[in-house]
This record gives sequence, C-alpha cells and structure tokens, in this order.
Amino acid sequence: MTERLDQLWQSEQRRTKKIEQLVSLLKDPEVADFVAKLQGDGSFAPSAAGAIASANSNSNGHKLPDSITAALKAIGPRLSTAFTIKDAVDALAAAGYEFHRAPVEEVRDSLYWRCRAKTPDFAVVETGRGGRMSTYRYLQRGS
Repeated sequence: MTERLDQLWQSEQRRTKKIEQLVSLLKDPEVADFVAKLQGDGSFAPSAAGAIASANSNSNGHKLPDSITAALKAIGPRLSTAFTIKDAVDALAAAGYEFHRAPVEEVRDSLYWRCRAKTPDFAVVETGRGGRMSTYRYLQRGS
C-alpha cells in the first residue's frame, strides 16, 4: 500500500512539473501567434489579450493590436455597413496591420469565428455563392 502511494505521489509530482513547463512555454511571446491559432480566438496569447505588440498605426495614430481578431474589432466601426473580406483586408492594410499569413485567409478565418462566437462582433449579411464573396457587418455594442 505504501509503495503504491509513493508511486502515485511521484507521478503527481512529475505531472505538476510538466504542467508548469507547459504553462511557461504557452506564455512565451515567441510562440504567441501559434498559441493564438491553437486557441482559435487568441485569448491565451499575450498579444491578443490587449497588449499592442505592433509598431503599426492607423490613420488616427493609434497602434493596431498584433492579433487579427483585435485588429478587426478596432477597425470594425470604420467599415461600411456591408463589407467583404477584401474590404476588411484593404482597411487593415491601409491602417498598417502586419499580416502573419495570407491576408484573405487570415481575415476570413477570424471573421468566421467572430460571427459564431457566444458574443459575436460580426454577422454574415449574405453568404457568398458561385464565386461571390460573403458580405459581413460589424455589430455595434450597446445598440
């Protein structure tokens, strides 16, 4: 019985060490973009948690967040009432957002999840068909 308890205790200690190592790796800024992709909305990544990691700024002189989701939310009020992914890509590029992968794919993936979140920031106005792009709109908070 005592031997089994010792084994369990040692196993739990090894597990605790591994969890601590994993947490420290997940908080490493060098892998924040990868962690954000794993999380879906990027909420675990330091850059997506509100920190402004990019030196880029929009026309008002404010820096855009490094996370695509946060950047989309920042420019959302300035987008037209019905916009396409291309419109969002153009607006982000004009504001100086630094894309981390293919711009259309990055915006498309983020909009997909932000339209389906528990508290969505965007909504699909019209689903694209036959080669036409979907149309989205920004959901104003408090309206």
